[in-house]
Amino acid sequence: MTMNRLFVFLLIPAFAQASQYPAVVKGPVITGVTETEAWVAWSTAHHEGDASGFNQCAVDAFTGTPNGDSPSLMLSPAARGGSSFSDNACSREHRVHLTGLLPGTHYSFVLDKPFDSESGLVPHGQFTTAPLVETRPAFKFVVYGDSRNNPVLQSSTRGDHQAVVDAILANESDAAFLVHTGDLALNTPAVSGDDNGYTEFFDVERKLLSRFPLFATIGNHETIDTTNYDSLINAPGFTPNQPHPYFYSTEWGRVHFAFVDAFEGAAGALGFGDRAPGISDAQVEWLDADLAAAKAAEKALFVVTHQGPYSHPVAGSGHGGGAEAQAKVAPLILKYGVLAVFSGHDHYYQRGREGCVDYLVVGGGGAPMYDPDGTAAGVVVARKTLSFVEVSVSQSGATTAIAKDTSGRAIDSFTFTPAKSDCLTAPDAGDSDAGASDSGLSDAGGALPDGGADAGIPDGASVHDAGVSGDSPALVASGCGCRTSGVDRLVAVVLVVLWGSRGRRRRKSAIVRRSLGNIETGS
Repeated sequence: MTMNRLFVFLLIPAFAQASQYPAVVKGPVITGVTETEAWVAWSTAHHEGDASGFNQCAVDAFTGTPNGDSPSLMLSPAARGGSSFSDNACSREHRVHLTGLLPGTHYSFVLDKPFDSESGLVPHGQFTTAPLVETRPAFKFVVYGDSRNNPVLQSSTRGDHQAVVDAILANESDAAFLVHTGDLALNTPAVSGDDNGYTEFFDVERKLLSRFPLFATIGNHETIDTTNYDSLINAPGFTPNQPHPYFYSTEWGRVHFAFVDAFEGAAGALGFGDRAPGISDAQVEWLDADLAAAKAAEKALFVVTHQGPYSHPVAGSGHGGGAEAQAKVAPLILKYGVLAVFSGHDHYYQRGREGCVDYLVVGGGGAPMYDPDGTAAGVVVARKTLSFVEVSVSQSGATTAIAKDTSGRAIDSFTFTPAKSDCLTAPDAGDSDAGASDSGLSDAGGALPDGGADAGIPDGASVHDAGVSGDSPALVASGCGCRTSGVDRLVAVVLVVLWGSRGRRRRKSAIVRRSLGNIETGS
């Protein structure tokens, strides 16, 4: 028995079983880990915490059981301020801020209440803090995403989600942390099942989340109701008065991650829909400054967002890349030499290079699968399979990746290359927009084509068309992120044709998207 397991075992009688009520139902989740601090969050079956002014914390209305004690966590080895951390807030959702930690140090913890469904099993976890930059350690991290289920409108994919989690546990035991590309749960009222799908999410991911710190980007499904995301996942929002709770950055050694919120658009109708795609000027300004500072510090850079600038599904099977990300994020990726952008939104694995931007769509985490277009220009690898990506950073700074399926078999492997400096200086001669004056954006919204074939780069609707005009059906079917009927497609084609002679491609695409909306519930 290891020392960590012995620590947990010895604490069960004295600490975890001291008070059996209320039990833990979600979590624990480890997040917000840096060199010297971390957050651990969990949820209990009923309110617990300081009873002052809150009767539900003094005596539970249903059982009559007093539960005014504050939930606690015991940490080993102890932090500089001690080993016990408590959350005094009267709530079902709890989190503790672990401070005074040492860099590159392995910690274990145990909560003071058992799981409600596992016969008194004590919730516990472990994590390692981020290393000091100057130690230049080698480490790994895992990227996965789109783990949400849709058991009402589609066949349940819980088993697929579980398979991805089990594969990560079996193959990536030495990973330092997890990066989730968004859409953790369906989170749609009336069609999501128990607790909008979050009960299932935490049931499936319990072992994974208690072993690895989680850094997640917000997906469109999170925006429908941010309650669970805000209380258990989103560490940047845990601190009061956080100005940017849904876009943020973090670092691990020499690697810098910028997490972009791609859904700052209008809220869904009547509070039942997700926010529309959108990236505010304030976020662009923040991202510019964030990447500039990280580059000046000689960090290796990654951008993580739910809907990235590029993705290519088969017509009618997915969303495609985001016009906002193409116009606002892609230029900054080029400007600062970002190694790659990780995204999800489309439920498959795809890697490509477009407009000098290297992108990976990592959306095979368990959601109903979409069909990637492996023939689209710029696409290097496309797989319709449950999958995740292991990224390794060596002591020398070399960064490599292996995409794996649920059997642990490699479906793709490659080495990330640094700044595409050639893309910033090449003239715009219509040569596939390789660093053209429009920042490699393939004339998304430009007034005139540049005379080249656009290398199959999307012209405002994330659909490869090799620069050929009259691409309306493909634009409609793949750019809207929905499955449309024949009538819908006909209407959209007419709209595109009528609009195509009047303005820019980006405006045309916007009209189509507004006309169609998001027809497939839960897409």
